[in-house]
Amino acid sequence: MSHKLLLLGTSHRTAPVEAREQLAVPEGDVPALLDGLVGQSAIREAVLLSTCNRVELVVAGEEEEAMRASLLQHLERERGISLGWVERYAYALEGEEAIRHLFRVASSLDSLIVGEPQIIGQVKAAWRVAQESGATAATLNRLFNHALRTAKRVRTETRIAENAVSISYAAVELAKKVFGRLDGKRILVIGAGKMGRLAARHLIEAGARDVDILNRSEERARGTAAEIGGQAFPLSSLGERLVHADIVISSTGSQSWVVTPELLGPAMERRRFRPLFLIDIAVPRDIDPRCADLNNAYVFDVDDLDRVVQDNLKQREYEANRAGTIIDDEVGALQRWMAQHEVVPTIVCLREKLTRLKDAELDRMKRTNPGLPPEAVDAATRMAHGLINKILHEPTLSLRQAGGVDQGEQLVSAVRDLFNLDDEPDGDGNELPPQSKQELH
Repeated sequence: MSHKLLLLGTSHRTAPVEAREQLAVPEGDVPALLDGLVGQSAIREAVLLSTCNRVELVVAGEEEEAMRASLLQHLERERGISLGWVERYAYALEGEEAIRHLFRVASSLDSLIVGEPQIIGQVKAAWRVAQESGATAATLNRLFNHALRTAKRVRTETRIAENAVSISYAAVELAKKVFGRLDGKRILVIGAGKMGRLAARHLIEAGARDVDILNRSEERARGTAAEIGGQAFPLSSLGERLVHADIVISSTGSQSWVVTPELLGPAMERRRFRPLFLIDIAVPRDIDPRCADLNNAYVFDVDDLDRVVQDNLKQREYEANRAGTIIDDEVGALQRWMAQHEVVPTIVCLREKLTRLKDAELDRMKRTNPGLPPEAVDAATRMAHGLINKILHEPTLSLRQAGGVDQGEQLVSAVRDLFNLDDEPDGDGNELPPQSKQELH
């Protein structure tokens, strides 16, 4: 079992948006990235979590340093991410730290806006893509299942989600801070993906009545517009729509600038430089930051939204502390599972070795005593089987009760040395017999 964990990532806490977007991976390229990672000997499993505020790779294998080296080499070779970039903008967490971090992320405690609900779906989607790509096995499946269970506990047992907001909601809050009331303002939403649709719905809830939706797929734009009672336009009409808008919120999956000074400049002239507020909630960004150099064009990106949500932090601090207690409980539970299940291959291997010795001795007994009655052979077989169970009972319990991963590893090493198991066929992946299962659970 690949029970060692390594998490390498960057987020709004460690890097500005222009640095984070260097590590961002287009959705369609994720399976190939994961396939390349698990194709290396040191990495057995991998999941990529990519949102507008973080990009994190979680990998599992047998040895942390080997995983780290393979991961860094792969990122430099395939993504052009240098070691200097990693040292400046990224963080690397192992073992318990990696588990705790992922649980905090899934529970929305590490989000730009604590309590925002979108992250749970994003974690689930990242796990699903990795599963469908064949990039996960027992360790990461258990880890992500447990992360989602933890997030559910946090949301149901605390009030962390009350008045929770998302990046899309924060964008709308920023618009309200600028204009006060949104009714009477013409709003342009570029992109009809999940973030764009959320922004559109939040705008309507905040009182906006005149919302235009632009998207490359006109069908999707019409669908979103129908949901909110807005109007749909093709993306090709962007220059014209900019002339009439008061607020622009952009969130597309484009890998190049959607709004540029060359596009916006003529629109500003036609609107006689009436103020235009552009809020970019996409990563990579949609709006070229040079647009802010145009007279009366005000550009905000996801990093600017941090200032919008500071007022919410104090009221959520208490609930975040309660959530932290839940996370502590769940981290301990997962570590106990990992400590127990990392010894399974050793127990299986030991039982198989003793079983082979038993069978060999019983065969020798029958060859050297051909006249033994069947009942005597059956009695000897039962005795030998019972002896194996008694021999295994204490080691199994001791390994189970090791009390932590480090001590469990020491005991595994001692058992393998004492019984010379490293020269035996590996028992990894085999099922424990019923009695051993009962001892482990």
